Amino acid sequence: MKNKNSFFIFFLISLSIVFLNFREPSNNLIVWDQFGYYLYLPLTFIYHDLGIKDFSVVDMLMHKYQPITVFYQGIQLDNGGWVLRYTMGLAILDSPAFFTGHLFAYLLNYPMDGFSLPYQYALLCWSIVILLTGLYYLRLILLHFFSDKLAAFILLILCFGTNFLIMSTHEGILLVNSYLFTLFAIMLWHTIKWHEKHYLSSAIILGITLGLAALTRPTEIMYAIIPFCWGIKAPKEISQKIKIFLNEYRFHAIIMFGLMICIGSFQLFYWKKVTGNFFYDSYGANAGEGFDFQTPYTLQFLFSYRKGWLVYTPLMLFSIIGFIFLYRNKREIFWASLIFFSVFLYVVSSWTYWWYASCFSQRTMMQVYPLLAVSLGFFIQWIWRNKFIVKAVTVTLIFLFIALNILQSWQYKKGIISGERMTKKYYWSVFLKTTLPKGADELLLVERNPDSIPILKEDNIHRKQNVFSKNFTNEEKAVKQIALHDTTINFPDKVYIIDSTAEFFNVYDIPYFELTDKYYAWLQVKTKVMALSPEKKMDAFIVITFLHKDKSYRYMAYPIKNDSSLAYKWSEVNVSYLTPEIRSKTDRVQIYIWNRGKSSFAIDTINIEKFEPIENP
Repeated sequence: MKNKNSFFIFFLISLSIVFLNFREPSNNLIVWDQFGYYLYLPLTFIYHDLGIKDFSVVDMLMHKYQPITVFYQGIQLDNGGWVLRYTMGLAILDSPAFFTGHLFAYLLNYPMDGFSLPYQYALLCWSIVILLTGLYYLRLILLHFFSDKLAAFILLILCFGTNFLIMSTHEGILLVNSYLFTLFAIMLWHTIKWHEKHYLSSAIILGITLGLAALTRPTEIMYAIIPFCWGIKAPKEISQKIKIFLNEYRFHAIIMFGLMICIGSFQLFYWKKVTGNFFYDSYGANAGEGFDFQTPYTLQFLFSYRKGWLVYTPLMLFSIIGFIFLYRNKREIFWASLIFFSVFLYVVSSWTYWWYASCFSQRTMMQVYPLLAVSLGFFIQWIWRNKFIVKAVTVTLIFLFIALNILQSWQYKKGIISGERMTKKYYWSVFLKTTLPKGADELLLVERNPDSIPILKEDNIHRKQNVFSKNFTNEEKAVKQIALHDTTINFPDKVYIIDSTAEFFNVYDIPYFELTDKYYAWLQVKTKVMALSPEKKMDAFIVITFLHKDKSYRYMAYPIKNDSSLAYKWSEVNVSYLTPEIRSKTDRVQIYIWNRGKSSFAIDTINIEKFEPIENP
């Protein structure tokens, strides 16, 4: 059998992936981001409500299957409908699984609601097929450049020595990154084939894969750098390469671009149908996240203990070094590889949440492993030809990195390694440990739960400081006495009256860098409130929010509880707020009172205290 070594390793990896996914079956796989990507399918083919005019459908699914706690995957429009935040590429890729699940739900008498067990397992099986397809194409790519034995070795260490291992299980196999891995591998293989033979079929497949990648995640349009720069031996040849492509292979170019535009237009028509516009910034609704291209987080992305790619996947350092040997041996693919990798790294590390939620290592890097496997191969090829001592040391390191990756993947599954709260101290406290040391939790980054109201607990790791106090002695509208019907109320000090004419009362507004120089801070707002409208239920809030370029994020509205039975009596108000992951130190924290019900009440002195960590993590 030809190339039997790489085939055996491919077969071994395939069995491992199937085993890992069915060893601990789960009945709830369509959760979190995957829920938002997938929702296009049941909304279109089952509920016939793509614009979510009837939110009770989503509410029912959330209650029944609990995929999420808050519907962050959708944005409510002024017309009452909703637009899905994520683009539809993954839904299109998942459609065979959806229709298969729909058929089996009918045959096996399961609810045909898009989320019952047949849909879940059809999606799992399909995602395994997708990932193994990507591995198959990766094997073809490696065999194009290297011997069968070397290709087998690269496959082995890439799949067991990197976060590919954890991403091939329930933790990541249904995520967009696994699908993009396969699309990238297919695109890279047909880039190679098109430049060898100029097959029209390869141009067609390139157009389809590039279109689907961009439709799945719009930033992946950068994949087009690979086919357009492939074959150049110096950056100055890029313009010449594009001219040749457009002049000598114009028909291929038209086919490729036409397919990309055609596939991409699906999203434009969806936005037009739901929002009335062909273009809609579905990520712009949350000012707390976005691309910070002027201040990328590249160093943190690569080297931080929180989620540094090369900290948790050190094996890939050899792939980075491999670019040197790629330049020496295959300069015609070096520049395409380097330009693309540089752009990709810059883009993915410019996202505000550069740690990409809860995951092991940097899951977004998995998408480009087919390309990095090639540079890794040239590094190993150089080692193979080197002195015995160099070979022995490097191979030893490789297998140590594989062992470390397997152990840390297990630690992550067991909750010993945190998905997004790691620190240097915590990392070394659990390094190579199989149980969680006592007190180690205190070394993690502060826990932020965006779906719940944070509760401040005083402890010995925070420093307390009063940052704001507002009494109303000098306020024009402050009074010491108020007459209500046949009652006169006297106050020992002046208080401020908020009545039906005032909907908002500003309390505090300050840039983050003036509030604290720490990674986070707790804010505690204390005041006293007296209801002055016993006939009307009080409907007011203390609002705390952050502003980035005057757009709000991490908005919290705390109800001021004061029922009619407490009219003319003071009630204590005490709320706490944990600052979010800020986008910029110039972002402002704003605190105000919102008198939504236009009722009347008095407020006494307002105090704001901050609790900041004594040490930064």
